[in-house]
Amino acid sequence: MAGYALVLAAVSIAVYAAYRLLLPKPIPGIPYNEAASRSILGDIPAMLSEGKEAGFSWMISQASKRPGPLFQFFLGPFDKPFVLLTDYRESRDVLLRRKEWDRSNWSIDLLGGQVAKHHINMKTGPVWKAHRRLLQDLMSPSFLNDVAAPNIYHSAEGLVRLWREKARVANDRSFSTETDVYYAALDAVLDFGFGESFPHRGIPHQQKLIDTMTTSNDDSLSKDDDVIEFAKAPVHETLESMLLIADAIGAVADTGLAKLGWWWRNLQPAERKAHSVRDSLVKEQVLMAKDRLLQEDSEAKSKIKSAVDFMVNREKTFAEKDGRQPVFWSDDIRDEILGFVVAGHDTTSTTLLWAVKYLTDSPNAQKKLRDALRSTHSNSYAEGRTPTYREISSANCAYLEAFLEESLRLANTVPILERQCDKDTVILGHHLPKGTTLLLATNGPSITETSRQIDESLRSESSRLAAKERDLSEWSSHNPGAFFPERWLEENPGSDELSFNPQAGPTLPFGLGLRGCFGRKLAYLELRLMVTLLVWNFEFKPTPARLSGYEPVDGLTHKPKTSYVRLESVQE
Repeated sequence: MAGYALVLAAVSIAVYAAYRLLLPKPIPGIPYNEAASRSILGDIPAMLSEGKEAGFSWMISQASKRPGPLFQFFLGPFDKPFVLLTDYRESRDVLLRRKEWDRSNWSIDLLGGQVAKHHINMKTGPVWKAHRRLLQDLMSPSFLNDVAAPNIYHSAEGLVRLWREKARVANDRSFSTETDVYYAALDAVLDFGFGESFPHRGIPHQQKLIDTMTTSNDDSLSKDDDVIEFAKAPVHETLESMLLIADAIGAVADTGLAKLGWWWRNLQPAERKAHSVRDSLVKEQVLMAKDRLLQEDSEAKSKIKSAVDFMVNREKTFAEKDGRQPVFWSDDIRDEILGFVVAGHDTTSTTLLWAVKYLTDSPNAQKKLRDALRSTHSNSYAEGRTPTYREISSANCAYLEAFLEESLRLANTVPILERQCDKDTVILGHHLPKGTTLLLATNGPSITETSRQIDESLRSESSRLAAKERDLSEWSSHNPGAFFPERWLEENPGSDELSFNPQAGPTLPFGLGLRGCFGRKLAYLELRLMVTLLVWNFEFKPTPARLSGYEPVDGLTHKPKTSYVRLESVQE
């Protein structure tokens, strides 16, 4: 018996010792949640206990309660601490000047389960550069103005028609915008991504369903005194498979174990079917683009009318230059296209949902924006027509730019940026070991809250030098958490008109530097066209309080939990 007791004691001691070894190891000097340091699962249980509204928003909230700009979290078993930075100046320095920071393994693992060969999942280097070269035409003026703009405009027109009919049926009641905005943004990216060769879209299905309704007394509607819930029309499985990518990434992120989460998820029949549907779709579109490009006729160049066409043409050009056969279909091509579609859809649709909220809840800003658009497009207004896509994309409307920039600043569509250090380094006086993942908040202190006072001597040399060389403005006036587009406007010497200043104060909607968002120009163009057409055609009237809250849901993006409108047509 004594021997048995000794063995049991030894096993217990070994298990306890192993347990202690597996507990999080905080980085000295940086605050953290004490309870999380005593659990193998770290901060994950506390985060999940807050529900779907938690995620990165919960982390930033936790950090904002502490006095300093750094806070560490434990986001997975056996992982190093993640350090959250809530200071714009130092975040800017990391993104622009600090060469030891690159994409993190955590981000690569999280996104890699769906689009492993997309350039966002690569460390900076020759392979990453080759992928970016393949895409470089997609931000060229010819693509943005001649391909993207007309297709986005067409999609926006579809949304306007749909909402005009819904407003008629709703008869001054509120209705949800989420499905419609998602499909409008998806239709746009499919239009300029694949062109006319891909036949399926989302908004036309919703339009057909609404066309069968006559009044708000239709029995197919769910309604009460001030809100109507329209039925959602089913769409083709290829569209649903696209939308599932963002949902899958969000679900895996919630597990805190990206590699294990993806292994399990990709075993499920529904996920495998979605992968198969997407792969078949993209391959078909690439091969059709190749056939169009290789037609040996004088009109070959006119066949380039979509993002896929541009990419196939770029691969052909590279192959000729390198003296090799072009590879038109590969995992790399597939994932770059899928990433382009998903990123172009999910981020823009989420930002547009927030922008609609700001329009609804800021009647003064809405009126100023409508007046500014009518003044900018005075000929269109006088002629009783909507401005064309070329008129919108080439116009300079300062208040529109200010409205969009303020929407992006407050929407926090991507609430966290991330980087990982490839050597030991120092942030604000704190030593960070090699391999530490640094999370950079795009909201909170210094961006949507007042800045923290930080000892200048703690900042990096490059950060201090940058402050001397240029004025680093802060949101010193007006509540930084309030929606106030005017903060982006300034007096224009020699003119009564205000001009838009994109450097007016801290904001990080697209990141900065070499690894900043590749699709930034496209996102601005899409928001500019969408918002112009919506404000030109509708007045966004107040909605009931229960429908107009600002609670978020964090997944791949930072979405509003509720999004409703009550519309009145202002332009037929």
